[in-house]
Amino acid sequence: MKTSTRIQLVARCVGVALIGGAVLSSHVLAGVPSDPPSITVKFADLNLQTPAGVEALYKRIHSAATQVCDSGGDRNLSILTYDRKCAAATETQAIEKVNNAALSAFYQSKMGR
Repeated sequence: MKTSTRIQLVARCVGVALIGGAVLSSHVLAGVPSDPPSITVKFADLNLQTPAGVEALYKRIHSAATQVCDSGGDRNLSILTYDRKCAAATETQAIEKVNNAALSAFYQSKMGR
């Protein structure tokens, strides 16, 4: 099992941001970055065989996704909505990369699925 996973802002999120540029007229986006922002989430110290370990990893992933997708600055509703959607997509991708059944089940229960 991998001891860390990189959470990356995928090109689709950037594409959505560029398409949404008309809606976000107060926020200028200057092209697609060649290396999207990322945060490494380490979890070698966690026991993913326990509910506490799984929950701790979820919290780390959630926090990292929120940080990676924070546009900062302007706080209008369109940007906040984009940030939340970006964080949710990034979180989902990271959890899939970890490929742990207990973490996936925990995430599904958090999302009400």
